[in-house]
Amino acid sequence: MKIHTNCLICGADVYTYPKDHSTGRGKYCSRACNLEGRSRGMVTKSGKENPMYGRKRPKSEIENQKAAIAKNGHFRKGKHLSEEHKRRIGASNTGKCAKEKHPKWKGGITYQNSKQRCSWPYRQWKKQVFERDNYTCVRCGSRERVVPHHILDWAHYIEERFAVDNGICVCHICHMDLHNWTAALVGGTLHELRG
Repeated sequence: MKIHTNCLICGADVYTYPKDHSTGRGKYCSRACNLEGRSRGMVTKSGKENPMYGRKRPKSEIENQKAAIAKNGHFRKGKHLSEEHKRRIGASNTGKCAKEKHPKWKGGITYQNSKQRCSWPYRQWKKQVFERDNYTCVRCGSRERVVPHHILDWAHYIEERFAVDNGICVCHICHMDLHNWTAALVGGTLHELRG
């Protein structure tokens, strides 16, 4: 159950867990108010005001830490596994979450479009379109952030996907603009675009 308090800076409602409130958290409603409080010196508490004041760590914890430092040089370094042990861990985990065994598996739903856009023919088509148009946008002449654009769209004209004549090189800005009026390109304005 959370405790209700008010932000020390703006007075907005703040709800925190008791453990957070007892350690000094949950005083501010946002990061901005927290930074403002820090700049005013309202965050730090020293001496008896500090919630950790008077608390001592158990001797066993201190002894364990000293022993770890003596053994490893630092108490937080942890264990170093041998190469054989690492190999065995890797071998035991292989295939545990592959395909059908993974909890989020949905039956292999990668769409054909996605697969083709990562394929070798697509990369070849893209390279040929860029080389033909000299890596320059055919609309504005820019050479920055150029992308290939299908004149007859990818989804509806499957047989034209990898036809070099069906592609033009455009910059990123013009590409976004083109997708607002792609339907106009189907009407044969390719020659107008190539100028």
